[in-house]
Amino acid sequence: MRRRILVAAIYVLPVFVGLRAAFDPARLEGILAAVVAGVAATQFCMVDSKLIGRPLPWSYQWLIFFTWLISVPIYLIWARGWRRLHWVAIYII
Repeated sequence: MRRRILVAAIYVLPVFVGLRAAFDPARLEGILAAVVAGVAATQFCMVDSKLIGRPLPWSYQWLIFFTWLISVPIYLIWARGWRRLHWVAIYII
């Protein structure tokens, strides 16, 4: 359930940020949104790794947080394999 909530947060966050930026573009909410997206992506990786039975070391949280745009796809390939990569591509689209 927690993993689904994190995925929903990753999907909903850009919608709210985009709507807010369309009406008032002079805010610093973009930085806050990037931090929240990084936290949500990091938490998703940590929760998912525990659910699939391949927990990541504690120190990987910071690495994933600071490089989440690169490390989350790498994690998904590592955790799910190349055969399930098409589902990730469908969600991105």
